[in-house]
Amino acid sequence: MDRIANKLDFEAELKPIDFNFNLKDFSFYHNNNGKIRLDEMGSGANWLACHLSIFLSLLHLSCSNENSVVPTFLFLDQPSQVYFPKTAKKNELDEDDVIQFDENIAQVINIFKVINEEINLIEKNSGIRPQVVVLEHANDDAFRDYIIKEWDKNKGEGLI
Repeated sequence: MDRIANKLDFEAELKPIDFNFNLKDFSFYHNNNGKIRLDEMGSGANWLACHLSIFLSLLHLSCSNENSVVPTFLFLDQPSQVYFPKTAKKNELDEDDVIQFDENIAQVINIFKVINEEINLIEKNSGIRPQVVVLEHANDDAFRDYIIKEWDKNKGEGLI
């Protein structure tokens, strides 16, 4: 979990990352000069880093255990929402907001890169290539490399 979280957007003042997750009771905390629970970790970006690192680690664990009955896929809904809580277009922003918009785009691209890296690592370590389905509204040319299918409900298309 720590290795994954260190690749994501996580506040410097909470580093070094030392996540702890108990499979028996599903308790989670960050051990940084004492136990810090998720609800005490501040920003949405921190929460996203925690959740992605836990979910991808559990996926890795499941794929690595030949007796696991847990399906080898992960379904994520709008991880970019942390960075884009409202719909915004770059050409409608002032100069300071454009800088933040570009940083947000970079963070979302990083999310997709980390997911892709973890899929490849899981396959390398376990021989199983898991599927990660990400539903996303963020629609920017910078994400094109990560889009496999773009559904259009106006054309009668859909995920299901």
